[in-house]
Amino acid sequence: VKPEKHKEGSVLHTMGWPLGGEAGGGSFIYHLDNNQVYVGFVVHLNYANPHLFPYMEFQRFKHHPMIADLLEGGKRVAYGARAIVEGGWQSRPKMSFPGGLIVGCSAGLVNVPRIKGNHNAMLSGIAAAEAADRALKVGRAADTLSDYDRELHEGEVGADLRNPTAAHDDVRAVATGRVKTVCATDDKGRWVPHGLKMRRLRALGKALSELGGVGLWISLWVRGDAGGLSEVKDFNYTIPEGV
Repeated sequence: VKPEKHKEGSVLHTMGWPLGGEAGGGSFIYHLDNNQVYVGFVVHLNYANPHLFPYMEFQRFKHHPMIADLLEGGKRVAYGARAIVEGGWQSRPKMSFPGGLIVGCSAGLVNVPRIKGNHNAMLSGIAAAEAADRALKVGRAADTLSDYDRELHEGEVGADLRNPTAAHDDVRAVATGRVKTVCATDDKGRWVPHGLKMRRLRALGKALSELGGVGLWISLWVRGDAGGLSEVKDFNYTIPEGV
């Protein structure tokens, strides 16, 4: 981007727009060195409109006046896309099986509000190596390293992901406007609320968590994925303008 628009070290995360009320997601903008900027857009795959096109939603996002101004006069150096396993704590699979382990982002260890998963991926790799080392030292082979699952559940990874305010559903609730307030997250991924409604929500979440209530919230989600789709007309996306 143009030097006058570059702010090395600047980090911006957004939620919601332009996705509307039936889709969750948000963006990230990271200012690196050499006037480079990483711009990305994440769309949760549980959107209700089957015609929603994540790439075109990214194009719409880049036409926001603030983003368009940042990108104007810049040059695209590289681009790509990937899927993020972002279901959160309640979506984790069993991560050990006879002869193998699921490690890193493949295990769904991303803290979604922080858009951060490298730390948990590395911690899971350390836990996997230590579990394998203990097994080899006593002559075990091709069995299930259940102590790996236990370490992720009881250790730093579990503490990071169990935080009720780091749940995927909470992000979508805020992003889609069901919580009418403005908020941000602190360095631990916890919501820092601005307004009475958010404070009440957080207090309720804390109380439910202390009572084991996170499971209560999750147990209410009983429909299959297809049940979340709606019968709607196709989006009328405009053709990208090379932005």
